[in-house]
Amino acid sequence: MTISINYPSHFQSQARDQVRFLTKKVGYRAAQKFVDTVLDLFEQRVSMFPQGGARCLESAELGFGQYYEFVDTKAQIRVIYRLAESDDSLISALLFLRTRQDLRDQLFQLVLMSP
Repeated sequence: MTISINYPSHFQSQARDQVRFLTKKVGYRAAQKFVDTVLDLFEQRVSMFPQGGARCLESAELGFGQYYEFVDTKAQIRVIYRLAESDDSLISALLFLRTRQDLRDQLFQLVLMSP
């Protein structure tokens, strides 16, 4: 099965924000490489096992049960994603977060900004 991963503009903006944040500490190249490495790991994992990520418990508590999470424990980054309702081969990466960021605020922003 071929997996298609969509990176909406909100997700791309969060990834760019992470690069900007890290650039101050490690420089642009290292920051970009860090984000690219996390995204490569995410793509590898969900391409092999789309439903392999844990259900995102914080989103389920808020009534958004269709979200999964990929956690890179070494990088301390979470990627929250959703499978298309009609087709598990279509994945939307929705949130790119540090593990200590408040997921509730980010989920509300995502839901309010989504059409």
